[in-house]
Amino acid sequence: DNSTLHEDIVCSLNIDFFKHPPISSDRAIGTVFAVGTVSRGVAIGPSSTADTFMSLDAGLTWTKIHEGVKMMQVGYHGSIVIAIDADVPAHSLKYSLTPQVPSSWVELNFTTPTISTRTVNTPYTMPVLNETTGVWTNQTFTNTTTITNVDYHDMMVDEIRVVPSLNDRWFILEGSRDNGDTTTFIHVDFSFLNIPTCQGAEDPSNPSSDYEMYTPLESSGRCLLGERVSFLRKRPSSSCFDPLPSHNTTFVDICACERADYECDYGYIIKSNTNDTCVRDE
Repeated sequence: DNSTLHEDIVCSLNIDFFKHPPISSDRAIGTVFAVGTVSRGVAIGPSSTADTFMSLDAGLTWTKIHEGVKMMQVGYHGSIVIAIDADVPAHSLKYSLTPQVPSSWVELNFTTPTISTRTVNTPYTMPVLNETTGVWTNQTFTNTTTITNVDYHDMMVDEIRVVPSLNDRWFILEGSRDNGDTTTFIHVDFSFLNIPTCQGAEDPSNPSSDYEMYTPLESSGRCLLGERVSFLRKRPSSSCFDPLPSHNTTFVDICACERADYECDYGYIIKSNTNDTCVRDE
């Protein structure tokens, strides 16, 4: 939360590249999910101190979207993001169409709970007055209580797979139950969401369009390897399905060479009084 940081404090996000490597998708250009810790310098802490972060600009800036460590996956052409507790058994996941909005996450149980009830009879004794004789005597009664137990059959999820069919609306959760003794696969189908198709790809500059042009390194205006590449992508704030194939959404501009792209040939140097011109080295 940058609002709690002073201007003179420079913080870093230390990303876990080993146990919980970052997640991205070629259908969600520029979007990256990572697990890490925030500190004033380089630091590697235990998973208990880590949180889950999201970047919409390929890692230039980050926003915390979940407390703790989450296993993430992107599907449905980048339109659905799911998160599951990592390293601990779980019975539910969270999904969102706009994951950068904290209130957009919805919890969904992916296991069917077993509900069982049992009756407990607890005897107790209390004094009772005999109205005829006026004598108090102890009598035993039974208190009956019904206890309901809900077992969600928690599952240790090891991997989340996206099924490459039906526009990636299917996810497969792979993991185990019973302390690792039972391998389990659970199919999660998000077809019930009925997500509308994104509109406005022909005019991404229009504020009403569900699309935008995204250029990596745009804030610095730099070219990369002589090119400035732009991508047509779904706006992160749009809750819709992007049907466009990724190879039709890439645009390349060749950058004009600048003085910094050249160097002096062998035997030539730049002197301070030569107006940035190469002269023979004598």
